[in-house]
Amino acid sequence: MVSTTSDIHSTASGIPQLPFDNQAYEDLVKICGDFSIDAQAATALAFEARLQQFWLADEPVLYIGLAGTSLSKRIQQYHSTLIGARSPHSGGWWLKALRALPSLFVHYAPADGDVHAIEAKMIRGFADRLPGELKTGLYDPYRVAPFANVHVPGLGDKHHGFRNHKLRKGPNSPAI
Repeated sequence: MVSTTSDIHSTASGIPQLPFDNQAYEDLVKICGDFSIDAQAATALAFEARLQQFWLADEPVLYIGLAGTSLSKRIQQYHSTLIGARSPHSGGWWLKALRALPSLFVHYAPADGDVHAIEAKMIRGFADRLPGELKTGLYDPYRVAPFANVHVPGLGDKHHGFRNHKLRKGPNSPAI
């Protein structure tokens, strides 16, 4: 879990406004050139505005995910993946659009059993505990999850309107 607080029991350390990083937008466009939002050429302002529509003010939990490898390896993979790149690990990529990324905290616990089911249960639990007015205020009120969880288990990807926001797969993909 990625959070704005070092205290896993605290709910008081959320960030009221999206701490958008304009440089992240510039980096994304440099890598993915034709990035668009709702079939319109993206701008930094439009990207920030759309992400803001998924931001849960004052919510300290920003991402829930499983490592599938050692935690240190997953964190290294995440930090070495440029915004817009698909690998080595692009899950939670919206976090890379935040100025606050260096000050976020990673909380973890080992899990036995079906880790995908556990991850899904944690994301559902997050969504279930949010007040209804927060959910209905989101750009996609049907696929509710922490801010940076773009994929919602059992429901698919959040409807966000982004296109060409990741490098294309295949032999003609530009190298980074």
